Amino acid sequence: MRITRISLTNFRSFKETQTIELAPVTLLFGPNSVGKSSVLMSLAYLLEILENGDCDPSRLKALDDRHVGGFRNLVHNRDTDERIKIRVEVNKVVDIGALYDTTTDYSEVRYGITSYNAAADCETFEIELEIACDTSARVDEVYVAAFRVYLDDELVAEVSSDSGGKQPMLTYINFDSHLLIADYDHDLREEDETHVSELYRLLNRDGEGRKEEGPHEKNFDHKPIAINSGNGALPHLNKRIESTLMFDTLEENIAVHEVLSDVLVAPLDNLLAVLQASVCIGPLRTIPDSKHLTSKSIRQGDWYSGAAAWNVLQRDVYESWQPISNRVNKLIGANGLGLGYKLRSKISRGTAGYSDLEFHENLRMKMIADHTSALAKLEAIQGMVVIPEDLDESRSITELKEVVNSLEEIKQSLLDAADHVKESVSTKDTANQEIILWDESANLEVNASDVGVGVSQILPLVVAVASVKNGIISCEQPELHVHPRIQVALGDLVTQSKNDCAMLLETHSEHLILRILRRIRETAEGELPDGRSEVFPHDVSIVYLNPSSQGVTAKRIGINTEGEFTEPWPSGFFAERREELM
Repeated sequence: MRITRISLTNFRSFKETQTIELAPVTLLFGPNSVGKSSVLMSLAYLLEILENGDCDPSRLKALDDRHVGGFRNLVHNRDTDERIKIRVEVNKVVDIGALYDTTTDYSEVRYGITSYNAAADCETFEIELEIACDTSARVDEVYVAAFRVYLDDELVAEVSSDSGGKQPMLTYINFDSHLLIADYDHDLREEDETHVSELYRLLNRDGEGRKEEGPHEKNFDHKPIAINSGNGALPHLNKRIESTLMFDTLEENIAVHEVLSDVLVAPLDNLLAVLQASVCIGPLRTIPDSKHLTSKSIRQGDWYSGAAAWNVLQRDVYESWQPISNRVNKLIGANGLGLGYKLRSKISRGTAGYSDLEFHENLRMKMIADHTSALAKLEAIQGMVVIPEDLDESRSITELKEVVNSLEEIKQSLLDAADHVKESVSTKDTANQEIILWDESANLEVNASDVGVGVSQILPLVVAVASVKNGIISCEQPELHVHPRIQVALGDLVTQSKNDCAMLLETHSEHLILRILRRIRETAEGELPDGRSEVFPHDVSIVYLNPSSQGVTAKRIGINTEGEFTEPWPSGFFAERREELM
C-alpha cells in the first residue's frame, strides 16, 4: 500500500486546505520555515493519533520524541477555535490488508450484502480526521470530532462526536455506494435504479425513511447509530466495531457489523500499518565515534536522529550474512554515490581482523548452490529406485528397502549438516564482530567522526533505502554537508531504490532535481546508462510550498517527457545561479 495524497487544513503553517500529491519520489521545495517539515510532521501526528489515541501530544515518538507542544502549537496561528483536518489517500496497489469478513458468510442473497467487501473491492481509500479542542473545561480536551472514510473517491461513511467522545455516532452512510449495494444479479445493469441496498433495509428497519419503494437516490437518511470509540469519533482499531444495532439473529448482527468494520475500521488498520512501517530522518543526524554503542532493537523514532541506521547495520552482523550491508556498499560504491568508503566486518580476537562483506555473500551463495546440487542428485537417485508393490518379500527386496531408507537418512543428514554449517558460519564470532567504515583510498579503518561530516549525514538515508521495505522514507534536507557531485547522485539513489517505499524529501538541492530530470529525458530518448531503471514524469512529484496571507500554498510543478518543467518555477528559487552568472 502507498500513501498517494496528503491534505492539510489549519495545521501549523497551513490554513486553507492544501493537497500534496505523492509519487514514488516526492520532493518538497520552498523557502526556509515555509512548512515543508510540517508535511512530514503531519504523518507523525496522525500516527500518534491512530497508534496511541493521543490528539494532544507534547512530543511525537516517531520523530524521536521531538517536542511539538500539543494541539495549541499544532493548530494554525494557535487558534484553538479552529479544527485541524488531515486527509490521507492510500492506493492499495495489489494489497488487501486488514479485513473483517471472517466470521460468517454473509454473501448469500438472504442478507443481500455485497459479496465483495468494501475494503477489498476498492482501489483507493481515504481517511479524514477533524481534530478539535474543547476549552470550556478546566483542562483543554482535544478529541477527534469527525472521522470520514472515502472509498474510490466517494464518501461512504462518517462518524461524529461531541467533546470527550460521550456520544460518538455513525451519522452518515452512503447506501448508494456501489461497494455497499447487494449483488443479487451479476448481469444487473447499472441503469437499473430499482436495485436498493439491503444494508439500508437492515439499518433502517426501525427508523424512518424509505424501505422498499422509490427510485434509488443518493444520501439516504438513516437513524443515527451509536458506536464504541477509542477517541471521540475514532473507532477502536484492530477490533470489530460495536454499536447499538440489534438484529433478530446472531448471523444478521455479525454480518452487518462486519460490513461496518470493513468500511470504518479496516482502512484505519491499513493506514496505521503503512505509517508504522514508515521512517522519518531528521536534518541533523548522529555522528558515531569509537565510543558509540549500538542497539539490537530498532525504534522507529531512532531514525529521526539517524541512530537507527547504525543499529540496523550492527544487527545485520548478528544475522550473519549482512544482506543490508552489502546493499549499502553497492549504493555508496563507485556505481552509486561514490563516497570512497565501504562497510567491512571487523572481528576482534586479541588482534583485529577484517573481512569483506562480499566474502560472506559469496560463501552463502556457494553453500546454497552446493546444497541444492547435492539434494537434486540425491533425489534423482531416489527416483530411480522403484520397488513394485506386488513383489514377494525376499532378502534382496528387504536389502533394497534398506538402501532406500539409508538414502532418506543421508538426505536428512545432508539437510541437517547444511543447517549446522550455515548456523556455525552465521554465529561465528558475532559477539566480537562489528560493522566499520573502511577508507578505500587509504586502505584503513576509520570512524564516522574522523571523516567528512557528509558521510555520516548521508548514510542513514542510504541504510533506509537498503532496509525499509514498506511505507514512506522521508528525509529533511538529505543534501546537507555533501558535495554537489553526491547531491546529483542522490537523484539516482531515490529513483533507483527498487523497493516498495515511497520517498518524501524536503530539500533545497538543485543538483538532485537536475539528475532526476536528466533520467526522465534519457528514458524518453532511450539513452539510459546501463543498469539504470526507467524514470517517467508520473514517478516524480515536485511540490513547491509558498507563504501567503492565507497560510502556505502548495503547487505541484509539472514535468514533461523531455525532462523539463511544464510551467515556470516560482520566482526566487533556482534563479540565484543565473543572476550570479549573468
